[in-house]
Amino acid sequence: MFYYLMVILSLFSSFLSAQQLNIVTEHLAPFQIINDNKISGFSTEVVREILDRTTYNYRIKANPWTISYQQAIKSKNTCIYSMAYTEERNKLFQWTGELVRSTTSFYSLKSRNITLKTFEDARKHNIAVIKDDVTHHFLLSKGFIESKNLYVLENYDALLTMLERRKSSIDLVILNDELLKNRLHSLALESKYNKNLRINELDFIFHLACNLNMPKEIINNISSSLSAIKKDGTYERIKDKWKQYFSKDFSF
Repeated sequence: MFYYLMVILSLFSSFLSAQQLNIVTEHLAPFQIINDNKISGFSTEVVREILDRTTYNYRIKANPWTISYQQAIKSKNTCIYSMAYTEERNKLFQWTGELVRSTTSFYSLKSRNITLKTFEDARKHNIAVIKDDVTHHFLLSKGFIESKNLYVLENYDALLTMLERRKSSIDLVILNDELLKNRLHSLALESKYNKNLRINELDFIFHLACNLNMPKEIINNISSSLSAIKKDGTYERIKDKWKQYFSKDFSF
């Protein structure tokens, strides 16, 4: 009996090792960068290092955020990064550990002379966000209404484009504070935008989060691998490599 039990456990372990993990993401520089179908970036390098230390096969694919988000919820053997942790999302995913932290703010065109002193001031304006992004869910929870004072777009490029082209209907966008620096690549372009107000409630910890049906053994192995790269100095080496792409006041 013991022999057969050991055979079953061995076969199960081999099955887990051979499983193909589907890792999905979006373009969100400098965390993950999509260029000529190649995926790089700080979080990407951390995720690759984590998974390379396991026995699992994996494939990373980039999509618009809402597609990746829905895939991670609905498709087994699927994980997503960089996923901001919230209480609302906690029950939708399994969480493997912290990749990096992030801050978020309201932005407007400097030419519009919009000033926000409190979050309540934002209610006087029309705001654009990314569909299924944490900012989208956050504003819905605060009583904003789609197509009334909340506009939902598919990607971050569309946010900046619509902010300029639809000045009569969109006043503000919500952006990760590192994103604008990495999208525009020049101080001249950055100077067109005004950082109005940091949203403290949208200070987040980014994770590699996995589908609820992912075997617990895989989650534990990924978490252990993440802990290992932080203990042996690998995480610090990756951080040093990418820190030039972050603002001086960014805290990992």
